[in-house]
Amino acid sequence: MTPRIILTHDPAAVSIDAGPEALCVRHPAYQAPRTAAGCLHVDWQEFEAEPRRWMDGRSLVVVVGLNRIITPGNRTREVFEVLYNLSRDVRKLSIDQTLFVAEPWRAWFHFGFVGAPYREYTYSYLAESHWRAHQDGVRSENPFSQEALARWGAGIVQTTYAHHFDISVEAVELPEETHAEYARLKAEAFDEEHTIAAIIKRLSAFAQEACPQRSIPTPARLFERRQHRIVKTELRVDEHLVGRLLTLADLTNTIAATFYRGSHAG
Repeated sequence: MTPRIILTHDPAAVSIDAGPEALCVRHPAYQAPRTAAGCLHVDWQEFEAEPRRWMDGRSLVVVVGLNRIITPGNRTREVFEVLYNLSRDVRKLSIDQTLFVAEPWRAWFHFGFVGAPYREYTYSYLAESHWRAHQDGVRSENPFSQEALARWGAGIVQTTYAHHFDISVEAVELPEETHAEYARLKAEAFDEEHTIAAIIKRLSAFAQEACPQRSIPTPARLFERRQHRIVKTELRVDEHLVGRLLTLADLTNTIAATFYRGSHAG
């Protein structure tokens, strides 16, 4: 089975069988793959302005950099209605660096674009709501676990690398009085804040003030580069934040190893 989602650190090194009836749409942060003569190449901004015109008569559409193109905040734009729902008879290929950024449910954007089934999810909101329900303890099954992604990605996903993230973690000890102040602030935050996110934000700000050398990226910034040196405190909020990042990194590395097939030419 020919892969429809190709993950690579170097899109320019990927060769695809895309000729005169093909269209390659590229996010400006990515290089274009090698294509056959006659394949039409266009940047995302040009395509977004007139998606129906660009796709007219195309039998194959290749999108490079979907992770940066579609986000939870812009997914209702008309251009995605054209790409996802009004062109189901067009063969599609997605080329990117990772299967998702920030949150695993965003892997659905790739599956949905290429028309590959993923569970019962026919739109992104359902994928997101089921994943968040699992995070909140409402649903027992993780719909984007390593096992689920391996199952639904079989024959669909291919990686040209076997490993993505390299992360080191350094812990900084804090004095007892800082731990005592943290405990007081934590009780205060749980009493005054109304969401877990607000509590974490408040406690994280305290940890940063108590330890200026502290360096913990957000989940989104984690995916901006492959190597990270994380500096954390021993406070529970940092255990939570760093644990979340390591889980995302481990899942990404597992995806890389699971679907590794070497360089791609198709």
